[in-house]
Amino acid sequence: MKHTPFDFEPFSESLVGADLSGYDIFLCQSGLSSGQAIAAALQSFFEGGGDYIGIGGACADVSVQLGLSPGVAYSSGSGNGIVRVAYDPADPVSAQYPEDSYAFVYGPTFFIDAGSLEVSASIQADDFFVSGYWSGWEQSGAARQAVVLHGGTGASSVTLIGIDPTFRAHPEHTFRILANAIYSSLD
Repeated sequence: MKHTPFDFEPFSESLVGADLSGYDIFLCQSGLSSGQAIAAALQSFFEGGGDYIGIGGACADVSVQLGLSPGVAYSSGSGNGIVRVAYDPADPVSAQYPEDSYAFVYGPTFFIDAGSLEVSASIQADDFFVSGYWSGWEQSGAARQAVVLHGGTGASSVTLIGIDPTFRAHPEHTFRILANAIYSSLD
């Protein structure tokens, strides 16, 4: 099977003021440095139909600040580990996952209000934590909360991911979440 890589370019301040209309998706993994010029450049990109995929709490925050995910509220914790997740196999972002499966979290982020976005996957019941280093997970409030959301706002599609699907290339099982998010975002 031949693999076709995605063309990509890391976003930097050198792209501020550049024509971003040739790009399809802005993928955020670690938040953004604050700045009105960066926010304005991205706002124009999203108003023009650019799509957004955010991984983790800092990128959920970017999405909320830019108005891409109205009504979304989230919580982030410290720690990492394997959690039990309920996936929606009929959803385009969690397609082909079994309903009951697992994911890796690092700086776990869960969504306590999905706003106008749809839930693709949620942390399972009270005994969701399988293994790792997340002290206080029992009191975190993460049980039964969404960990993957998606939907549209205006001309853009938005996907927010609270698990870490690519952490150091270890959690191969969840690479598909990111790939599905990319493919389902493309028009």
